[in-house]
Amino acid sequence: MTLNFDAPAFTGAAVTQALDAPIAATQAFAPGAVIFAEQAFVSSTFGLMDEEDHEDDCDDENCGGCREVGEDDEDEKEELDEDDLATINAAGVAAFDALNVFCDTTDVLAMVDVRKNMLKLFALYEKDSSIMNTLSGFKVSAKDAAEYLEAAVGLRAELPSVIPAGLTDEHVAQIIGVLNKYCIPLDDIRGSGLFMYVAKLTHSCTPNCNFTDSGDNIWVTAIKPIAAGETLTVDLYDLTYQSQAERTKALNEDEASCSCGMCAGTLPDKCRAFKCKDTACDGIVHPTKDVFACTKCAKTFTADQIAEVETLEVTLAEELDASTIDQLDAIIAASPLHKFHYIFHAGLTAMVEEAVEDEDLTEGDAIAIYKRILDCLEYVIDVPHGEKVSVYNSIAQMNISTGDIAAATDAYTSAYNIAQLCYGPSYEETLMFKKLMENTPKTPEEMMAVYGYELIDEPTAINFIFTAAVSHDAGVVTAATALTPGQVIFYEVAVVASSAGMEDDEHDIDCEDEDCGGCKALDGSDDEDFEKEELDDLEIPTVSSAVVEKFDELMAFCGSHEVLHMVDLSKNLFKLFKTLEDDASVLDRLRLLKVQPDAAYLDVAVALRTEFPTVVPTALTDDDVAHTIGVLHSHCHELEDIGGTGLFLEVARLEHRCIPNCNITTDGTAIWVTAIAPIAAGETLTLDTFDLFFSTNEERAGAMGMMGVTCGCDWCTGARPDTCRAFKCTDSACPGPVHPTGERYTCSVCAATFSEAEIEAAVAAEEELIEALDEVVTFAELEVAVAKTPLHLFHSVCYHALENLNSVFMQNDDIEEAEMTKLHKLALDAASYAVPFPHGDKVQHLDQLAQSYVRTGDIAAAKDAYTKALEISRICSGPECEEAAMLKSLVDNTPTNEAELMAAYGLDDECEEE
Repeated sequence: MTLNFDAPAFTGAAVTQALDAPIAATQAFAPGAVIFAEQAFVSSTFGLMDEEDHEDDCDDENCGGCREVGEDDEDEKEELDEDDLATINAAGVAAFDALNVFCDTTDVLAMVDVRKNMLKLFALYEKDSSIMNTLSGFKVSAKDAAEYLEAAVGLRAELPSVIPAGLTDEHVAQIIGVLNKYCIPLDDIRGSGLFMYVAKLTHSCTPNCNFTDSGDNIWVTAIKPIAAGETLTVDLYDLTYQSQAERTKALNEDEASCSCGMCAGTLPDKCRAFKCKDTACDGIVHPTKDVFACTKCAKTFTADQIAEVETLEVTLAEELDASTIDQLDAIIAASPLHKFHYIFHAGLTAMVEEAVEDEDLTEGDAIAIYKRILDCLEYVIDVPHGEKVSVYNSIAQMNISTGDIAAATDAYTSAYNIAQLCYGPSYEETLMFKKLMENTPKTPEEMMAVYGYELIDEPTAINFIFTAAVSHDAGVVTAATALTPGQVIFYEVAVVASSAGMEDDEHDIDCEDEDCGGCKALDGSDDEDFEKEELDDLEIPTVSSAVVEKFDELMAFCGSHEVLHMVDLSKNLFKLFKTLEDDASVLDRLRLLKVQPDAAYLDVAVALRTEFPTVVPTALTDDDVAHTIGVLHSHCHELEDIGGTGLFLEVARLEHRCIPNCNITTDGTAIWVTAIAPIAAGETLTLDTFDLFFSTNEERAGAMGMMGVTCGCDWCTGARPDTCRAFKCTDSACPGPVHPTGERYTCSVCAATFSEAEIEAAVAAEEELIEALDEVVTFAELEVAVAKTPLHLFHSVCYHALENLNSVFMQNDDIEEAEMTKLHKLALDAASYAVPFPHGDKVQHLDQLAQSYVRTGDIAAAKDAYTKALEISRICSGPECEEAAMLKSLVDNTPTNEAELMAAYGLDDECEEE
């Protein structure tokens, strides 16, 4: 698994490379700088786990995650997953069940991830025995060394086949010791990994670096200014908010040491905080070694006073019982311990955890507790820390729930600022907080969508996030600041969304075939197996009870009226009725959207009220209903993930341009707008609303005319030639395509123009070629057909023929990959020439071309195609979209054969057969 941002590998980082000495910086680093990244040498999951209350570092012998794998229940036995099978040798795979039985009775191999990682190291040793030199450089626990050796000897006696030739018992003991001491938990895989360089970093309870894991990767970020020559330090043991005694205990157990100021006794232990005995002083007393001194007045505790608070620490830690802030404050008021003491911090944390489990904590109470936790963290921890990010995130979420959006924005801003320093500015979580800061959700539903919790057809008020740097009045939407290509401008969740209804995989949502299942007459069928449309459980709360009660009759009514015959449109109408009942202001926003006048809208509105008076909200006039139907016809966007459409009230306000400056991308029921060209402050945001990619001027004018839309782009105003209509120059020595600009056909290279007779011949040839290309089934036939005409291969007629030919090729296993390569390359060249803006179809062409290159063995060309696809994808949908992440992975790890190619796309042999 690769990172989705660039970070230097250890060997290329500005750090010392000698691993037998503390790793130090060779240049200065500022906070937030990513110093190096590393992929796990080996990594494995924890295996079968008791999901309830299990901790990754649990030592409970009866716990499901640490259980005896060889127990009687065979259905619960540990198994190897696909990643394990690919990285463990045949002997290890064959002996895995027996290995688990052995490890179950061996404490140092009790954890499933350790035993799997051991097998993976054995497999790596067989490929490269020099790794033992590296592993031997790790210092393992001396007190457990005898157990490691005993386990190694026992393993060889019990299962000799799993230990590679060349490894001595001492080598195996070293491997077991390294895995026990140095593996780092990895949340994403619910397991652990061994990192050769991070494990060599120096531990400090007050570190200058932070490490973050994602998948099986870790990267190290500076959290303090680091000078050249300064040792890099991290908190390897996660000793956050623990007293000096607890830190010392943890370090001693791992036979580690620390030279930080707290451990050396030169800095106070701020986790142990007491009230000054001078009641007139509000300073806090902390111990530095055996001296308890006030930070303000410098007075110190006497021996008796020290004994008093130390005794109280022991009893209070055991007896603290507070379930509310008021109860805790009463205890603090009566105690010599300060509110920042680690016992009270633990009490606050427990209070939140217990209340969340019981679901009885109000948002206001939660905010109060989180702010108190934050006060503790800010006082005790003087560096950026992930705990602070987490608390600010929780505060922001609670504020959204209470409707205090300004406070939520402030909390997200703080989370973002700290995340940049903890994780680096390009990490996906950092970028998520940036998005939340710039476009703070206004409802819990919007918030959940940003966090990746998909809500399809959930009951909700207006779902949109439109606080971006754009105009917010009722006029055209313009940029408030300059925007660069690839910049996500704003994000919105559909106000209503519905599936198209039928399960015909080949159904097109805008199909008008009367015999099509998706456009079926919904009033029934003579077929007894006819499957009527229904509301699912998620949809029922989004419509009125009257709609639920009369849904079958309503579907029959809609099926008999052309303007409501599409299932998704009719459902969206009824959902809008419910939305308008809940929030009448939505009607004003609907009225801002232009619709093409159609008497049928009003006719069906009147008929709907007449037949179903309880379904239509009483506050809506017939004209309102007619306009709403028109809005759904004119402004809904296709949502591929749900197989339907959704209405986005803010995106619908963007102006149409055939050459737009923005692009839209959908995910579930969400949509976001990305700049695909430089946009100046004050410039109107525009979309290709009708997706007129590679359409001629005549086709574009026809589509816009049907919807009553005009366009002021260079194509439509005649300022730019119609590059989608391309003809050969009459000068056979000139390669330039000829394009019409208005009535004039001019060569783009030599500037020669067509005569009237040549124009007539060219236009006639267009119609003839359309018919001729309907019959071609090979690339050669297409080239021959076009060669006989004055049309250039970049003409839209040829481009659409290539699309059809591609469909034919995809259904024919006998087509040679070289033919596919030529087809995809020509389609790409034509699109790149004719269409002057980034577009998803160009990404698709490059992706298909790259796949063809892989299949023909030209891996360098494949990587180049994937690189170009990634560049366009980042502009079209933003640098953090899933498509861009996948393409980056394909660039970084370009497949070299069919099996790797299929695996990269998440396919298998069964998919290939289908």
